[in-house]
Amino acid sequence: GPLKFRIPNCRMQSARRRTLTEGRAIVLRAQVKPLVSKLLNSERDATDQELHIRAIIDNVAEGIITLDEHGVIESFNPAASRIFGYSAAEAIGQNIKALMPKEMQPAHEAGIESYLHGGEAHAVGKGSLELPGLHKDGKAITLELAISDLRRGEHRQIEIGRASCRERV
Repeated sequence: GPLKFRIPNCRMQSARRRTLTEGRAIVLRAQVKPLVSKLLNSERDATDQELHIRAIIDNVAEGIITLDEHGVIESFNPAASRIFGYSAAEAIGQNIKALMPKEMQPAHEAGIESYLHGGEAHAVGKGSLELPGLHKDGKAITLELAISDLRRGEHRQIEIGRASCRERV
């Protein structure tokens, strides 16, 4: 004869599974919600701190320039713009050599290459230095610089702070 299947608890099992699934979702939501809240608060705090630091850098009287290890300008504050005559948009992405007289460029290249490969620092970390610079209009300027090496994990930056133009030649 024909086979008969008995599934008396099918609806009951389905309802039980739904209840278990909903219960797990509630527990998971309860565990995730505080983590999401912490993450959002952390992100907001980091953004606030970044804006605070940016406001300071943008309003100091000294020029601040950061470069990658290849000499490419990554940041250029408003004081650096006043000193060199370039806007941040014009300077960022350019090599630092654009801000120095041509006769200094070979020595700069050799010095930075040596330093990055473990050689002695001639300018980085040496305190205040007086070096020639080049304004956008082509005129030589005398700069007082302090150069630092900044490392963030694998990323390395050279920071030129306290850049100030003492006189135009």
